[in-house]
Amino acid sequence: MKKIVIQCAGTKNPCGSFVDKVGKLVKFVAQPELCQSNEKFNFQKPDGLDSDGISWRDKLITYNKTQYKENPLKFLKAYELYKPAAYKGLVDKFGIENVYILSAGWGLVNADYLLPDYDITFSSTKKKDKYKKRKVLDYFNDFNFIDSNNNDEIIFLGGKSYQRLFVKLTNHLSSKKVIVYNSDKMPNFDQIKSEKFTKLGKSGKRLNMNWQYECAKEIINEKFKI
Repeated sequence: MKKIVIQCAGTKNPCGSFVDKVGKLVKFVAQPELCQSNEKFNFQKPDGLDSDGISWRDKLITYNKTQYKENPLKFLKAYELYKPAAYKGLVDKFGIENVYILSAGWGLVNADYLLPDYDITFSSTKKKDKYKKRKVLDYFNDFNFIDSNNNDEIIFLGGKSYQRLFVKLTNHLSSKKVIVYNSDKMPNFDQIKSEKFTKLGKSGKRLNMNWQYECAKEIINEKFKI
């Protein structure tokens, strides 16, 4: 069975948030200390603590376990949170139980896991958006929900800034693993196969930005086979 892991996207659909005790929306970012305090948002890291001493990550676990169906805060399933059509396309093709999102904010989650609004990335950011950038050495108690057996093949679609987290979170699995990449340099991780995807844009140059969505489309249409 193929299991697809795809990195998160920066463009997201409108989504609900946690609310703190004074009524502010909790906005999850990588570096809240770089955000200017205001009356609307309470900027937090996912592993930051609420006023009751419980981390927001633990509150999200509880929310998914106890309020999944009612979903009063209007969180979105992971595959619905991100705007690119590739996420839904992969779910339709492989089944929701076989698609996972590698989120820079939350870790490796099932496609149907409810997530709140957040703004965290491994990718390069503009100077004004440094609060979004998760540094390599930043501590995040990442979720790791992927489950597989020796007959499964885990395929990762994502940029090089996300590859190390994928390897870290799947290192314990004995399944066959493949990293699909687009860069000039091939990834080199022990016991993980690398497969290059190249797609030319309208200008005739190789797609570099958001190539994983074109790759997902070709996997869905069985034009790119792994």
